[in-house]
Amino acid sequence: MKGIIMKKGKVNSIVMTDEGSFIKIKTQKEFFVGGEIKMENKIKVSIRRLVMVAAAIVLCLSVSTFALANNMTAYTINMDVNPSISLKLNTFNVVIAIEALNDDAEEIEGLEDLIGMKYGPAITEAIDRLKDMGYLLEGGVVVLSVEGSNGRVRTITKYFEEDEEDEENDENNEDSQPEVEIVVGRITPEMFEKAEELNVPVGRILIVSKAIESGSDITYEGSLNLSIQEIQRIIRINSDFQKMEGLLNQERENNNGEDNKIKNLNRNIQGIY
Repeated sequence: MKGIIMKKGKVNSIVMTDEGSFIKIKTQKEFFVGGEIKMENKIKVSIRRLVMVAAAIVLCLSVSTFALANNMTAYTINMDVNPSISLKLNTFNVVIAIEALNDDAEEIEGLEDLIGMKYGPAITEAIDRLKDMGYLLEGGVVVLSVEGSNGRVRTITKYFEEDEEDEENDENNEDSQPEVEIVVGRITPEMFEKAEELNVPVGRILIVSKAIESGSDITYEGSLNLSIQEIQRIIRINSDFQKMEGLLNQERENNNGEDNKIKNLNRNIQGIY
């Protein structure tokens, strides 16, 4: 790039480039006003300006990333009683959208108020509203089916287990609502397929799966006329039966051990005499 020296100073000189722009360069000994010089095509930028530009870029990216994470669905919790609702949550565990999945859920007023809450308070608020509307009585069951990782299932389960312990310790709470049982589980693609096949909420498929795992001979098709509470009762009965069977087996083992000790003692006595 060429330029003409317009002004010569002791330290810096002003040059008009062949592109018509004026730049300041360091004065050389051979410079004179009106003289033509050749310059290297380099642009000098201060470190401070580079840092400022980089910081601005990082800030824009951070704001964009936060906005994207805040408004993007990270996972879903489906809540089934008889009314079924779906909570869409972002990566910060905040409800960003809510959907009524059946006609009964459409009758629940103010579901949109749950948007912006963390999943725990949002589900607790929804349960309170279901109690007020008579859908949930004492001993009722709420199924939370999670479309997410096993880690999220464990976190949500732990949250409600700790919440239940707090309620049990709060003996002076006269305004406490009737107790309900919360069942949390992870839903799989196979459960989705079965739910679509039978045209039922996926939470029902989840709790029937738990009943099958507990040893029941219940089937998905055969459970259609059963309520969620009745299916959970089947799970409890099987669980209690397995516990009793385990205790009986342990007792038998203990008794066999005692019998063996007596037999060995008799043998020793017979050996002495």
